[in-house]
Amino acid sequence: MESTEMTGDTATVPDLARTLLQGVGNEAVNAAVGLLAAHQDGFWLRELLEPDGALASAVTREEGRPWVEWDAVGALIDRGLPQSSSETAVLAVAASSRARPVLTKRSSPLPPSSPTPWRWA
Repeated sequence: MESTEMTGDTATVPDLARTLLQGVGNEAVNAAVGLLAAHQDGFWLRELLEPDGALASAVTREEGRPWVEWDAVGALIDRGLPQSSSETAVLAVAASSRARPVLTKRSSPLPPSSPTPWRWA
């Protein structure tokens, strides 16, 4: 595993995502980080991991690794970020997705005949 002290400027997007997902078993958080990784070359991941990034205050360090405080991300969004509303919307979707309830076959948005129901657990 690469150092968790890497900066957003020097790391690849997969490296940034791996850093944030180290030790995380929550699929909703995996999805949130995946969304942020896929958006604009990991723009928001860089903002989380850069010491001067717009979201740096929403990251704590536990045993040397970064941990995203998703409620703090929501508070930063509520206070206003300098990015465009569409950029901020991507961040808001990612931050809110980690708190969504488990989707089961009964509550799935897929048709009942779908062979693979959605499930986040």
